[in-house]
Amino acid sequence: MTMNDEDDELPDMTMNDEDDELKKWLCMGDRLKRAGIEPISEPWSDSRKKRFGDYSKEAIEKYNTEQKKNFKFKEVVKANAKVVQGVDYYITFKAEDASTGVIQTFQTLVYDGIKEREITLIRIKPISKQGNEDPTI
Repeated sequence: MTMNDEDDELPDMTMNDEDDELKKWLCMGDRLKRAGIEPISEPWSDSRKKRFGDYSKEAIEKYNTEQKKNFKFKEVVKANAKVVQGVDYYITFKAEDASTGVIQTFQTLVYDGIKEREITLIRIKPISKQGNEDPTI
């Protein structure tokens, strides 16, 4: 039998179908995970805590420079990741405004590639997503 035999033919797939199929599964370590943003479960190793803290500090330095503010990193709240050609880390962390003492929650997106790292987004988490809003309003 050859691949031309009707029973052995693979179903025709469009490029979009193939792309969708590829996006569903990524190899992360020794197990398969669905493609997309995945939470990084705690407890974190010391090296992972340090990495997320360092990335958050870099992000808040960038924010301070761009916004002419003086926030100081306090702690990482959570981290998520998406495997791309490297890893996109979505990190939520707290920082304190040194001039007012107010603590804000920040979100950053850090691309960590083989030979480069880039803070691609840093912002104060929108108020409606800080967890202290009245759900009845």
